[in-house]
Amino acid sequence: MKRKALLAAMTLGVALVVTSVTVTLDASETHLQIQNDPVTRNRPGIAEQCVYFDPRTAHIGHFPDRRGSIELVVAPLRTLSRFENQEVAARSLKIVKHYGINELCIAANSKLVYMLVSGKAPVGKVPGEKYVTFEPHELRAERIANEWRVLDGKSPLLSFGSDESAARQALRVIKYYGFNAKCSTGGDKGFIFLCALPKPQGIEKKPYLEAKVVPGQ
Repeated sequence: MKRKALLAAMTLGVALVVTSVTVTLDASETHLQIQNDPVTRNRPGIAEQCVYFDPRTAHIGHFPDRRGSIELVVAPLRTLSRFENQEVAARSLKIVKHYGINELCIAANSKLVYMLVSGKAPVGKVPGEKYVTFEPHELRAERIANEWRVLDGKSPLLSFGSDESAARQALRVIKYYGFNAKCSTGGDKGFIFLCALPKPQGIEKKPYLEAKVVPGQ
């Protein structure tokens, strides 16, 4: 089935450009069999398109013909994100290599773009980066002042304008993959990604020591 696709999603600050692709693979085939073309996968309640790449090919590209554009590129020449300065680009490259990110996906009917490591959420923190954590199963999609948002309590986590279906689809993606943290490198307009942070183990509670009662005291 031949389809022309242009996936340019800026909700998470990540740009993916795909042209004239052939989608013939299904979710049962592994990423090792995919030649870096977008494929459609069906998850419970989610239809997503993903591009697979080797994180070892990730590098910073400078393109004078694009007004001095600084871009995070993976082979064969796919732009993951564009940056205003070299520092943010370098930090973003570090993130991709730290996690070993090898998939860039977008959920159908949603503006949500997310990165995966062989079909799973990136796990853990990158040293030096700040994270906003949330409980995925407590999130909700709600319209606030004519804008659909994914909310963490009263705090907006993601915004989707007037697109209700995009907000609800994004919510399903977050819950399915167990994303529980958002990181933004370079501010809200920088390189933003979702990941899963291990929950800290609770402190083991030791039973109280009962005082021995000595007869006659």
